[in-house]
Amino acid sequence: MLFNSYLFLLVFLPLVLAGFYGVGHVAGRTGGLLWLVVASLIFYASWELSYLWLLLASLLFNYFSAVLIRKLSRYRRLCLWIAVLANVGLLFYFKLVIAVFGGNGAAFSTTHHILIPLGISFITFQQIAFLVDTYKGKLTEGSALEYVLFITFFPQLIMGPIVHYRELQPQFRSAGLFRWNPDNFSLGMCIFIVGLFKKVVPGNADGFFDHFLLYQ
Repeated sequence: MLFNSYLFLLVFLPLVLAGFYGVGHVAGRTGGLLWLVVASLIFYASWELSYLWLLLASLLFNYFSAVLIRKLSRYRRLCLWIAVLANVGLLFYFKLVIAVFGGNGAAFSTTHHILIPLGISFITFQQIAFLVDTYKGKLTEGSALEYVLFITFFPQLIMGPIVHYRELQPQFRSAGLFRWNPDNFSLGMCIFIVGLFKKVVPGNADGFFDHFLLYQ
């Protein structure tokens, strides 16, 4: 599901926005955040359902690694290194797969394909940054729900940018998060339209001109 696809623009995004305000109004902050988590996981699964389990396992591993780093008085550095190496190892494995089997992910057999998990680089480095910030004591303790949304939030899940937890946590806990604000909505739509324009026009300029010349 591309950001510039009709499915995203006309179905997914309107439903997510309506549900965000509706569920948040009825079920409060927890319900609204849970709605965004479910929407983000659906967005991720729309690209490649088979690797959703890997994303969930990674979230579980890194969240509890952060809990251990925060709670332990000894072996905190060891826990950090184990968690970081596990993340880097997973990323290295899939990047090695690309190098060995080719950029298209196809293996030697035409009947077998190795698919690279979507956004694995962004997800990996964002979780490593979270672990390091936890080790350095830069974070206030948050809920598992906030952490999952921080990693899976669909607008930045597949293309970044990499952000720090301390940048998003205050927004997750904002008192007016689910309150309709026309000014914020208008500003957000303007930013979205500008970004969409940059994606569709300059980002696909070669394809546009190739298509134009083809029919001349």
